[in-house]
Amino acid sequence: MDIQCGWCYGNSKNIQTIYNTFKDQVDFEFLNGGMWIGNQAPVGGEQISNYIKSQAPRLVQYTGMPISDAFFNLIKDKSYTLSSLEPSAAAVLVKKLAPEKTVDFAKDLQRVYFTLGQRPDELKTIAPLLKALDISVEQFEKEWMLDENMEQTANEFNRARQLANGFPAFLIQKGEDVEVLASGYFDLNTMMSKLNKLL
Repeated sequence: MDIQCGWCYGNSKNIQTIYNTFKDQVDFEFLNGGMWIGNQAPVGGEQISNYIKSQAPRLVQYTGMPISDAFFNLIKDKSYTLSSLEPSAAAVLVKKLAPEKTVDFAKDLQRVYFTLGQRPDELKTIAPLLKALDISVEQFEKEWMLDENMEQTANEFNRARQLANGFPAFLIQKGEDVEVLASGYFDLNTMMSKLNKLL
């Protein structure tokens, strides 16, 4: 998954439903993919905004998840870079501080990004989400951008890239065998049926 990934956002309710349904039967691990990092991260402007806007109707039609004008206004801003690093590092740290709240945090951060146009790389966006999940903002702020957390985030990016070719990707491992169940958007009922058969 990746905070910058529209299809991950579109699938966020499905992912949460699957997690809540199967969390007592399956050991879930959520890896951040690092879709846009470093020089690969696009700078805001009319070009990127218009491109994503042209793709958005299909996403909204398939998933029913809204994307607001506030989001498109944000990504028109040339001072904003659509970087996966900072929000991914936030999700990695939440996984350390409160692992059971990882899915909720990622879903909430994507929601305020895509529906309210709030920057996912700023503490003022993240802090209210942490408070709502009863996670210490002070502890988060201390550790978020530390080298240790950045290294952990980079390690996750590397692991995710070895396992998946698209976002979101859903894999299941039994022993040494890893099977890709979905790469990209998936239908909830189909995925629930697959998992029930596998388990």
